[in-house]
Amino acid sequence: MGRAHRQNVLCRKRIQRLTGKTTMSAAEEKKLAGYKAAELIQDGMTLGLGTGSTAEQCVRAFVEKVVAG
Repeated sequence: MGRAHRQNVLCRKRIQRLTGKTTMSAAEEKKLAGYKAAELIQDGMTLGLGTGSTAEQCVRAFVEKVVAG
């Protein structure tokens, strides 16, 4: 089992613990990843974002966080 495969398995187990679901669609996984990444953003950080759908979910979550105060 390669390193990338082990990381993927661990990530899926983490998602299962967080959501209680045994399976998630790719869109659900990307949304969860984006929202979890947004939780890590702190004042003064410089962010580097990609252009994909996961980055979009992160930006959406960050905007919600800023609006909520």
